[in-house]
Amino acid sequence: MSGPVEAVVFDWGGTLTPWHSIDLVSQWYAYAQVYDPVHGAELAQRLFDAEESLWRRQRDSAGASGTGHLDEVFAECGIDVDSWQHAEAIDAYLEAWDPHTHTDPDVVPLFEALRDDGIRVGVLSNTMWPRTHHEAVFARDGVRLPRRAWSSWATVRGTTCTVRSRSACAQSSCRTATSPSTSRCRSTSRPTPSCNGSETCSPSYAGGTPPRSPPDVEAVYGVAPGILVMLVLAAALAGWVDAVSGGGGLIQLPALLVGLPDAEPATVLGTNKLSSIIGTSAAALTYGRAAVTDLATALPMAGAAFAGSALGAAIAIHLPGSFFRPLALVLLVVVGVWTLVRPALGEDQDLRWHGGDDHARHRVAAVSMGAVIGLYDGVFGPGTGTFLVFGLVALLGYSFLNASAIAKIVNVSTNLAALLVFGLGGHVLWALGLTMGAANLVGGVIGARTAVRKGSAFVRVVFLAVVAALLVKLAYDLWHG
Repeated sequence: MSGPVEAVVFDWGGTLTPWHSIDLVSQWYAYAQVYDPVHGAELAQRLFDAEESLWRRQRDSAGASGTGHLDEVFAECGIDVDSWQHAEAIDAYLEAWDPHTHTDPDVVPLFEALRDDGIRVGVLSNTMWPRTHHEAVFARDGVRLPRRAWSSWATVRGTTCTVRSRSACAQSSCRTATSPSTSRCRSTSRPTPSCNGSETCSPSYAGGTPPRSPPDVEAVYGVAPGILVMLVLAAALAGWVDAVSGGGGLIQLPALLVGLPDAEPATVLGTNKLSSIIGTSAAALTYGRAAVTDLATALPMAGAAFAGSALGAAIAIHLPGSFFRPLALVLLVVVGVWTLVRPALGEDQDLRWHGGDDHARHRVAAVSMGAVIGLYDGVFGPGTGTFLVFGLVALLGYSFLNASAIAKIVNVSTNLAALLVFGLGGHVLWALGLTMGAANLVGGVIGARTAVRKGSAFVRVVFLAVVAALLVKLAYDLWHG
């Protein structure tokens, strides 16, 4: 029995990339000469031998054992993976692979043609590399891959096919042709197989659809279940803090850095922005329903902040974030001291340049503030919400409650600008970001309702706590370089 092809899974190395021979010892030498220049040749051979033993383990078990991770190779050779030498050496090692990883130029049009025909496309790679490095390679070459599996992070369980057995189970084949129009995919006439948990596959459910195993957490989210729980809880707490006074990034971003140690910085930032924009949008709507948001000020300010954030992101490519760390530290000291010595600041609303002939000045001040803080957010980021709230209170005379409500709308625009940049570059883990976003949304709604119920005095207390935490974090970062 045969049917239409619904999906095609491609192998990566030698299929989507040109096939050629590689001297693996020389690849490891790129690492070894950075980590230990004196014993580079000897270390390269040891690393190669350790890697080969893991491949041998997988082959001897017929796929029942996974490939393992590069960390296992390093552990076998006594490498200190927390050292700066390792950090520089692993970059050199992965860069040495760059000439061998370029995607065949026919792949992108081929994938697009398959998608246009309603055929889903996925990639499977038997590898020890970090998942994030694979995704960076595809992003570099403009390859969109909503479905991919790397053996270095696939979990082998009794009820789940191993990476090797999934390959064995594939009953459809597709050859990469010189152009999409000449590619051919076809399925065999054998019944659809299902995996029984071993390295072999057996046909079953002839004429029907085999049962599907539940998706593995790591395969969907890219993190272990325990890490996922930690990230979701951090996102919920960050949503609450962000909704009350701003500063949720103090919680969520470090949590992502801990949970995704191998991820590219852009991927961490992009995933953080996706989660944040969901919670911030919910908080903005909650404030709006409570009628504490001045939309006449918030919307023009948000537009200017969007443009400023986009410009800041472009500048950030050429200017290191560390450039702004001392400036942010000084500004936060000013903000904290100013708020402390003026206990009545932001308790009640006393708008400046609002109404009559002065309204234009009020709007110009708000738009200018949005553009400047948006620029700061695009270039650096930490403390954006805090600076927004303080500027609205100290410069324009809003209460802390109303300032926090306006800041949420402006934050949505700056997050959206950054998310567009990261999303178009393929630097967002969508499943993880959306799941964290749901938790951030719950925290944001609860935080906004708490702020509306308790008023400006409560927001002021949380605001000062966030300023203090930001000061500690930035001072620590500055001290440790």
